Amino acid sequence: ADHKNSTKESVVGYVSGVFAKSKNTNGYKTILSEEQKKILLDEARKSIISYINGNRNIIDNTLSDIPEFNLPKAVFVTINENGYLRGCIGSTEPVLLLNDAVKYFALSAAFGDRRFKPLEKGEINKIKIEISILSPLKEINDYKKIREKVDGVMVSSSKGNGLFLPQVWDYFDKKEDFLNQLCTEKAGLDKNCWKDKETKLFIFQVEKISE
Repeated sequence: ADHKNSTKESVVGYVSGVFAKSKNTNGYKTILSEEQKKILLDEARKSIISYINGNRNIIDNTLSDIPEFNLPKAVFVTINENGYLRGCIGSTEPVLLLNDAVKYFALSAAFGDRRFKPLEKGEINKIKIEISILSPLKEINDYKKIREKVDGVMVSSSKGNGLFLPQVWDYFDKKEDFLNQLCTEKAGLDKNCWKDKETKLFIFQVEKISE
């Protein structure tokens, strides 16, 4: 979905260009066990494979046997291929239960990110899937409260909005450069939009689950 004209609740993609495997981000922690994290990654991959094989009834809205998967969560799913971004879609709000959100955004990242052609069967064994479970957004009134390498950031104004996950810090040495790029690349605004009093700043953390 187009992030430039979306609201805070909308589905957005988050970064274009090279996306190498990031270091673990110290941030939001869920109550998921390591085994449950593996199950979520497996669900994401199986959903993509099932869709490629012609199944269009993947999201059935049935409750999982795992109670933690039935909690509403904000989720992003990132697909990388050979160290390069292949797709990334998610939501800043918990619009779906965790299990359904992982499936839905895995499919969206694989087949609905308009920056890329839909994933093909021959690519399945080349991709790596990453799930980011987001904490609730928190509005801040001072950019100095943003913690480098920990906080994801969203800028929002009447002219546009955009978001970077915490993993994107890996590509920036300075907070100002991170924010400048967020404004121009993701929100389609002036690079100093984060200094504008009309622009709202939100921070959040993620729990990252990677293959």
